[in-house]
Amino acid sequence: TTSEAQSDTEAVTAWTGVTRAVPGDYPTIQSGVDAAEPGDLVLVEPGVYREAVSVTTPYLTIRGTDRNEVILDGEFTRENGIAVTADGVAIENMTARNYTINGFFWNGVTGYRGSYLTAIDDWVYGIYAFDSVDGLLESSYASGSWDAGFYIGQCRPCDAVVTNVVAEYNGLGYSGTNSSGNIWIVNSEWRNNVAGIVPNTLDSELLPPVTDVVVAGNYVHHNGEDESAPNRTAEWSAFGNGIVLAGARDSLVRNNLLVNNKTSGVLVVSMIDKNLWPSAGNEVRDNVAVGSGRSDYALGGPAERGSCFSDNEGTSSTPRLLNVLHSCDGINLPSPWGLAAGSNNLGRIAEVNFDLNTQLEHGEAPKPTESFANLPGGADAPVRPAVDVFNSLDFDPSILSTPTLPDDIEVADSEPVFMGIVLNSGFWPVTMGLLLSIIPTLAWFLGSLWSLWKIWTAEGRVTAWRVGWTIAVTVLPVVGALAYLAAGDPTERRLRRAGAVGLGVFAWLAATGAAVVIGGIA
Repeated sequence: TTSEAQSDTEAVTAWTGVTRAVPGDYPTIQSGVDAAEPGDLVLVEPGVYREAVSVTTPYLTIRGTDRNEVILDGEFTRENGIAVTADGVAIENMTARNYTINGFFWNGVTGYRGSYLTAIDDWVYGIYAFDSVDGLLESSYASGSWDAGFYIGQCRPCDAVVTNVVAEYNGLGYSGTNSSGNIWIVNSEWRNNVAGIVPNTLDSELLPPVTDVVVAGNYVHHNGEDESAPNRTAEWSAFGNGIVLAGARDSLVRNNLLVNNKTSGVLVVSMIDKNLWPSAGNEVRDNVAVGSGRSDYALGGPAERGSCFSDNEGTSSTPRLLNVLHSCDGINLPSPWGLAAGSNNLGRIAEVNFDLNTQLEHGEAPKPTESFANLPGGADAPVRPAVDVFNSLDFDPSILSTPTLPDDIEVADSEPVFMGIVLNSGFWPVTMGLLLSIIPTLAWFLGSLWSLWKIWTAEGRVTAWRVGWTIAVTVLPVVGALAYLAAGDPTERRLRRAGAVGLGVFAWLAATGAAVVIGGIA
């Protein structure tokens, strides 16, 4: 469970009427925060504040008078712009840049709100809530973080909404590790990141797996940035995907517009950490995807259980016919293998181990050139401590709709693809695709054809025998053909053939194991 409130102070739901003016009454933001009482407003005038602020007083509102002119600067040496460990704190209308860890950070709190914030070149996360519940991140911007622009982690139920934000030139636009329950990522733009929106399960944080996440109404485009977005291993492994459900359960991806993402628009895949976390029970429906490099929609194994795709617009999927064979409203076949989609992620991990991913230093990502909208009302806006945030939102999920494709967007051509593998994606993604998908699939197909031919041309066999082995060979990938070879083939060359096949399987396992070890994947 999320950490209990760190203060016994009764929740303050309204402004006390007291304003702590910085620098008019207090020379620094930290001194203004230290002097404030629960329910006060800390109002910050334009200036560059070279400090790292720690907030331990609950129910404060910390507000800049101008989002673009009130700037906290970490100067590439300080860790966090504003770090909050108290309940009910709202931060509004300011910028944090050049911090070595986070721009704006809530840790272990009940009640948080970040409104009209800008985070630039904050090296790990731009705007971050960890082990915290009952929150809202809105009308904000984040760029230049190697992990994620926006991050909500380790909460259940999170009771959190991310809306009307923009993330670009990050490893991930949004990352949500083990953040589950009433979490909505909606009505936002995710562009030019290594990958866009990635709810995920990891063993490194508590409360796995990630469940009950809604990703809806977003414009997710041009992800797969391979020159200007900093990243590390996990981020690069998701390269080129607009939305990834990685080891996620019972989540919903709907009414998103996915444009020109270099790998896939939406990918549902298992997550491999200390444990294998299969995805299960997810719904992908009513999305629009164009210009994807590999396929607009992708479902990957191993051991994926029961996720489905329905009423999505697009021209391609991995595997084919996702909307038909893995439907939310009809047939939904199991996907026990399906490594065409996931093999690309494994290949990307190997690329990192050989330094083939983008290498940027802190501060080298492109900078935004536009001025950002200020908090409506500015300094005179109503003061609202972050209390009962989720339940007080005027938020109607039923009105979330698919964004319209802008007229000036040129839709990209697809990449050359064979059996779900992007042929120009680089040595390691192609190698892992060959070993984990193409070779097993061709072995299944060719072995099945040979076995079926032997079954139906064998002399002296009854129909029931033929039908039984036909079902085994057709339904059980590879295993059925091997079983027939070992037990059903009536010819005297059975053992010789079985030995040759066994040798082939051994060679495949050895090659796959060697690739995994050399690539540093395991």
